[in-house]
Formats: sequence, C-alpha cells, structure tokens
Amino acid sequence: MRTRADKRRFRKEKEEAKSWDAHPEAATRLLKKAFKQGTVRRSRLSPEELGLLVKRLAAASDPVEAARLKERLTRGFYGI
Repeated sequence: MRTRADKRRFRKEKEEAKSWDAHPEAATRLLKKAFKQGTVRRSRLSPEELGLLVKRLAAASDPVEAARLKERLTRGFYGI
C-alpha cells in the first residue's frame, strides 16, 4: 500500500526528512524494494560531494540535522 509520503515532492530536504520521520513504514518499504532491485547507491562520495556535506554540517543549527549529516558523511566517505 502506498502512502502519501511515497508520492510527495518537496522543496527542501528538511521537509522531506520530516515526512520520512512521520512515515517510517513507507521509508522502510521503499528501501527494501530498492535493495531488492539493486538500485541503492553504494559508492563513495566524490571530494566535491563530501565538501558540500561538510559545509552543510558546519551551517547546521539543528542537532538532529547535524547527526544526519554526520551519518551521510561517514557512509559517503567509506562507501557504505
């Protein structure tokens, strides 16, 4: 069953993150589907991509957003 969270378009990443937090079952379902299809990106981020994440982390005032960015940095650096 698809939820509204599956179909929405967001203007800002923060809006999208709040939506996924409100609908964890939809996020889990979509991730499982992506893993099955082999469409999950599992590669290292480029230096430019890592640099952009570092800048966003430095500017983040919300601790939750900062934690999420740290996780993305770690995963992007190691390619996991």
